[in-house]
Amino acid sequence: MHAVILAGGAGSRLWPVSTRQKPKPFIKVNNESFIQKAFIRAIEIESVSNIITVTTSDCVSAVKEQYDEVNTITSNSIRKELIIEPSGRDTAAAIAAAVVHVLHNYGPDEVILILPSDHIILDSVAFSNAVLQAQSLAKQGKIVTFGIKPFYPETNYGYIEYINNEAIRFIEKPSFALAVGYLKSEKFLWNSGILCCTAKTIIKELETHCFDMLSRVIQTIHTSISSTNSGYYRELLLSSLIWETIPEISIDYALLEKSSQIAVVACDIGWSDIGNWESMSMLKPKDKDGNRVKGNVKLYDSINCYVESGSNKTIAVVGVKNLAIIESENGFLVINKKKVSSAKEIFADLQEKSKLLELA
Repeated sequence: MHAVILAGGAGSRLWPVSTRQKPKPFIKVNNESFIQKAFIRAIEIESVSNIITVTTSDCVSAVKEQYDEVNTITSNSIRKELIIEPSGRDTAAAIAAAVVHVLHNYGPDEVILILPSDHIILDSVAFSNAVLQAQSLAKQGKIVTFGIKPFYPETNYGYIEYINNEAIRFIEKPSFALAVGYLKSEKFLWNSGILCCTAKTIIKELETHCFDMLSRVIQTIHTSISSTNSGYYRELLLSSLIWETIPEISIDYALLEKSSQIAVVACDIGWSDIGNWESMSMLKPKDKDGNRVKGNVKLYDSINCYVESGSNKTIAVVGVKNLAIIESENGFLVINKKKVSSAKEIFADLQEKSKLLELA
């Protein structure tokens, strides 16, 4: 099995810790970064013989640095490969590039496990069992999604309606009322973004539903540069000329919502997508006033706050409630917890200003 780790994305809702040069996958949680957790997760699956990481040129050095930190636990029999994007084009193009690479180099019947690099999975045994079930369905010609049994009405996740192992439909980020209904019905799962399939199955579906995008990915790979070095079995540097013309679209919109070959494995694996500062705060225990902290923080007469100090500086918080306060070398954020998704707008604004300065 080939494990494909998707290490793109900006993690814009986690600014100021997440930046373009060091996005969400490289944030440390309990002494390991998200991407290190994904790497270890892949290694621990017995059938995995190859790890392919798809990342952008901005992040190559960071990926290698992260993997080198945990390299002592890797098996020598597991290959490590990098597919390097000139720029992020979202998950459809990234997955297509990895699948075409596997097809051309290893064959059509190879099983591929696609793993986002920025998730938390706490139950490794349950995850391994889910992978075994997904492998079986993949060999039957299915593209398998991993659906997470919801335990509260989350509105920031996508949902999958399902019966047994059949995916009926995908729903993007529902209203709170709908999410409550989905939770009660027990017919809906959170969409984890984890996929399992054979190379030939997903290529056939990509040809059917997004032929133009797939054609551009294939053209890009044919004009790209492949190299090897002592640390990695192969690095594929994608050519930018055609790649930059590929539309930015997620695999959900491009393929999963259109294909009739989608299966689902319902699982309870301790999964969470740490998408904003509210969900990040949940990784820390709370005090009697509902506060959660990381680093050198002093709280006085404050309620339901998350405060993170990324340096040795002391952050003192007095007489406030429902705030997320984040300090890092990149900036300082104070935001109402009900508005945590607005950090994305700040990130976008800073990116635009950065581009203007580069052009000046």
